[in-house]
Amino acid sequence: MESLIPESRLAEELAAFKATAGLLATQKIRFSSNYVPPLQDRHRKPTLVNVPVCEPPSTSSEDQDESGASDEQIQLTIKSSKPPLTFTISASPTSTILSLKQQLADSHSSKGAPAAEGQRWILKGKSMGDQKLLKEFSVQDGAVINLMVTKTVPPPSSSSATTTTTNDDPEEATAQAVPSLTLSEPSASESSSSQTTATMKPTISLDNLPPPSHTNASVHSSAAYRDRIQDPDLWEEVRSLLEKRFEGVENKDAESQQAWEAMLAGCQEWIDPGKKALIREKVGYSAMGGY
Repeated sequence: MESLIPESRLAEELAAFKATAGLLATQKIRFSSNYVPPLQDRHRKPTLVNVPVCEPPSTSSEDQDESGASDEQIQLTIKSSKPPLTFTISASPTSTILSLKQQLADSHSSKGAPAAEGQRWILKGKSMGDQKLLKEFSVQDGAVINLMVTKTVPPPSSSSATTTTTNDDPEEATAQAVPSLTLSEPSASESSSSQTTATMKPTISLDNLPPPSHTNASVHSSAAYRDRIQDPDLWEEVRSLLEKRFEGVENKDAESQQAWEAMLAGCQEWIDPGKKALIREKVGYSAMGGY
């Protein structure tokens, strides 16, 4: 039978226990990398941490209607200075710029709206990419977007295509492709000096001749011409002249840059890509539409 510790030794025993426990607490236990605790030493229940989690977003149509994101429509004014055109369309912020261009071409075709591929939209001097959404440009209701009309190759008309495909006579097709020739008889003095067959002079009618493909080709291909066109000082003077011309006009900066870009696009075949970068750095215009 165990005996109780007398009260006179209780304090001594507690001090010895505390010293032994403190010594054990300083010892470190090292486990191997593949150590697995015994089953009886494992926690019977996993430790749960109380972390607050926000509610998942609702996908109901009522919430979308309350937010107004699905049915929101804003009014846009599309304005072109050359040719002078102004259009108004209703647009959704989640629509792409390309779809809005097609919407403008379809809804205002009777008013002279250009095709979608012939439109370039500019907002605050920056070109709006076709694949970007309208809301990426922070456009507000009633905003004015500048329209630059670019040249497009018109599709062949149905009448000309029908004439080409249904013409089965090869002689008639050849006659349509070759310019008309008029043969004149020689004068009496000429016929007396030589034979008739040798003195017949063909006279070509210039009415049906095609226009020349390029005028002054020798000048445009010269090195001196290319050096003058690629001079950054020239394009800086062009910008200064255009800004003076558009002085006092609403959206002066955007319209002057629009005219400047059109001039640069017309001369791009004689300007090297590296020179274009130097010209834009000198003038201070960023690239628009890949020019």
